[in-house]
Amino acid sequence: MLIGAWRRAAGLGITLRLAARSPPVAALLRVTGLDRALIVQPPRQVRAELAA
Repeated sequence: MLIGAWRRAAGLGITLRLAARSPPVAALLRVTGLDRALIVQPPRQVRAELAA
């Protein structure tokens, strides 16, 4: 599901960012290699960028 959303967003010129990841999610992203494809940021950083 994440890769499909990432591909659709990239096709539209949109950057998809994943926020609020937990340790189990981080491990899953690492094992699957998605941590190299997706932009993963701390929730505070994403909120600050959206507010700017």
